[in-house]
Amino acid sequence: DKLEGLGPSVAVEGKGGGSHPRSTVATTTEIHDHLRVLWARAAEPRCPDHDEPLRVEDASALAKRLIAARDGAKVWISAPLVDARSWSAGGAARWSETLAAWLAAGWTRALVDGVETKLVAGMAAPRFEQGIELVVDRLALAKDQRARAAEAIEAAAALADGRVRVRGADGVPVDHSLHGACARCGFRLDEPLEPRHFSFNTHTGACPTCDGLGETWRCEEDLLIDAPQLPLLPRDPELPSAIGGKLARYLLKGKGYHEHLLRTVAREHKLNLAQPFAALSKSERELVARGVGAKPAYRVKIEKAGDTFALEESFQGAWPGLCGHVETWHAKSEDPLWRATLERVMRRAACPSCAGERLAPGPRSAALAGWRLPQLSKLDVTAARAALAAIGAKLNPAQRQGVGAVLAELESRLALLERVGLGYLALDRSSGTLSGGEARRVRLASALGTQLVGVCYVLDEPTVGLHPRDIDRLCGALEALRDLGNTVVAVEHDEELMRRADWIVEMGPGAGRLGGRVVYSGARADLANAPEAATAALLDGRLKLERAAASPSSKDGSKDGSTNSSDRVLALRGARVHNLQGVDLEVRYGTLHGVCGPSGSGKSSLVLDTLVPALGGEAPAGRWKRFDAGKGPAPRLLLIDATPLGRTPSSVPATAVGAMDPLRELYARTNESKARGFTAAHFSFNGPKGRCPACDGRGATQVEMQFLADLWLPCEECDGRRYRPEVLDARWRGKNIAEALELSADEALELFEHQPHVERPLRALVDVGLGYLRLGQSSTTLSIGEAQRVKLAAELAGAGDALAYAAGGPCVVVLDEPSTGLATSDVQHLLRVLERLTARGDAVIVVEHHVGLLGCCDALTELGPEGGAGGGRVIARGTPRELAADPASVTGPWLGLGGRARASTRQRAKVGAR
Repeated sequence: DKLEGLGPSVAVEGKGGGSHPRSTVATTTEIHDHLRVLWARAAEPRCPDHDEPLRVEDASALAKRLIAARDGAKVWISAPLVDARSWSAGGAARWSETLAAWLAAGWTRALVDGVETKLVAGMAAPRFEQGIELVVDRLALAKDQRARAAEAIEAAAALADGRVRVRGADGVPVDHSLHGACARCGFRLDEPLEPRHFSFNTHTGACPTCDGLGETWRCEEDLLIDAPQLPLLPRDPELPSAIGGKLARYLLKGKGYHEHLLRTVAREHKLNLAQPFAALSKSERELVARGVGAKPAYRVKIEKAGDTFALEESFQGAWPGLCGHVETWHAKSEDPLWRATLERVMRRAACPSCAGERLAPGPRSAALAGWRLPQLSKLDVTAARAALAAIGAKLNPAQRQGVGAVLAELESRLALLERVGLGYLALDRSSGTLSGGEARRVRLASALGTQLVGVCYVLDEPTVGLHPRDIDRLCGALEALRDLGNTVVAVEHDEELMRRADWIVEMGPGAGRLGGRVVYSGARADLANAPEAATAALLDGRLKLERAAASPSSKDGSKDGSTNSSDRVLALRGARVHNLQGVDLEVRYGTLHGVCGPSGSGKSSLVLDTLVPALGGEAPAGRWKRFDAGKGPAPRLLLIDATPLGRTPSSVPATAVGAMDPLRELYARTNESKARGFTAAHFSFNGPKGRCPACDGRGATQVEMQFLADLWLPCEECDGRRYRPEVLDARWRGKNIAEALELSADEALELFEHQPHVERPLRALVDVGLGYLRLGQSSTTLSIGEAQRVKLAAELAGAGDALAYAAGGPCVVVLDEPSTGLATSDVQHLLRVLERLTARGDAVIVVEHHVGLLGCCDALTELGPEGGAGGGRVIARGTPRELAADPASVTGPWLGLGGRARASTRQRAKVGAR
């Protein structure tokens, strides 16, 4: 109704990290933008080939610099006009004309290969290897000769397009340029460097070969020629060739351009392509595949004849090799299907022009205090911070005045990244390779690094994906923002952040239709006076996670172990993906196994990028040494990750858990349906028979916004009910199918309790704590935690609690941070579901940071001790109680099992004192 006192605000959403190949840590945090300004203002342009400075200066300044460096030295000042390359290309034939022009202009002396020669009419053309320079002046450099030296430099520059050569008594030439060009090769910038030139996302700054991506697609010989034991051009065209699939038809068959060119190359170089490709020599294979050693061009003749015609045509073409043809097609094609076909025989490789540095030659060569921008971007946050401090110390007063504010802003943003535990991340690391916790903290650092004052920051679950130690650091950063005079509003479930909050607002008392009102709003210190608040129960210890029954395999000393255990063990050996350093993982079936550790330590790499592919039957390809799924039949894999259930309103929880099919069959059996001839297909909003034709059964229509996010508005024809009017006349117990889909899972369970095929998936939704969800609620509106629990409910509904272990075999259930977005009461529901999975003999593996859930696991494997290069190895294994007592464990002190005291106790005491 009313909103008051809202000032400038910054919202940080909890969306997933960007995966665009141009998005990096530096670009996401705007560090790259500030680095571009710094290099544009203070860096010195240099030649990309010779590392020579590209100075634009006048003759007087150069004369002053030469006198300061060579005071009293005798020198020649000359204009380099003819180099050896142009002379060998026909310069000698034009010698008489060139000599006449020089003599007419009054030049009588020249340096040929560094030796002074007098120019006279009719003299023979010299033979040289270095070049010819016209001598403008010979003088001894001194302060009183500065005007003369400047005049000679200006004359030489006018003759040689800005180039000036100075030789001392030792005869060693030193080249200079007044036009900002490299004196050795003539490289020159088209315009002064600006911030846009240091951006690989603009055409002015990006490497022209890779368009700023740092990598290109390269056709691999072993992928293209996949059967080297066969010939490229067998004598019988019907026989298979060394290249299979569609590409063979374009490269080797069809009597087209490429086949005729290949046959011409083979004829010119006397290659027998009817023998197996592997039988060719190395040089012959390189010629065929890569064009190594090919002639500049080949004349190809094509003859075609028929009953009534004879046609002959010829052309000249270069031979780039079979791989070169594929790379050319890929570069020119705009058809995604054709590109996908070509990419099957290609791999991404560092750009051959920029070596992965993304920038064009001029910008990437500019140096500031010895550092090029791509070099600095390869450093991690901590090293880059130290390098920038050293650069700032080397700047002269004028430079420091111009870029001091930029350096201060860079220091602030890098310091914040370090403060939230991301000091190990390289600035040029692609955003798509970050873990969930890393991506979230990078976005937080981007929003919080501005050091604004008087701003309201709104954060959506900032602790998701963060290790408890990282949460402690994040809380410190948020407190620093508050101390600057800002307001920080966090939507959060984490106990640590709530303990350090100044003010708590609790919504509830339940979820969905059972919530929506304020249960408590006040100071955290007064929360104890609100016993009805669930947050109060959590903070004072009344609400905590507990196992219903400990597994017999756990070593916590539990006497009441009723969970099924198994001697079957899943084992992964020698995992080496990303930062993993030969990690081993063992998981016993029938147990709940947690994988924990600091953000970026390699948890997702171990489980999602190594174990999951191994369970899927993929080849190791260097990612692991050995994998053993245990005795018995191959296990089934169930992956519960953060991917959404659906991206359109057509996806609803009822379809995800399998309740929609029995519902449709139930309504098809009603008397009204039989009278009208309705089948189950009429009750599907994804089929044409019964869905609303205006919205195609989505219940909403999409409105495209040109510059804003697209909108979904309720359909005006069906009023959001998805179905045709006649379909809604069929009712079960007074409700049509649209009204049934509007029910919550709890309400629907009561309505359909005597329909076992409908009751089972609905009860599974209730059991995972989602009884408040509407059956027809769009999956796009679900949180990450809700979507993951719907997937779990689908597993329970499909298999049932009475799954026969011997008949169906075990299942390996992998959950990627399943507590995301869940309150403690919701995590308790999740834990009960995981216990049911272990009770039926499944191996349940959770990649998790939630200390309550980790404390309820049967066994833990901890990676660390840091993220990135500082992690990737196992630092602790065992039960939660063993990790709590292990001094090497980073997670142990946070498990609350009577182990070592954690570092944040003193900090929280200070916050409480406030």
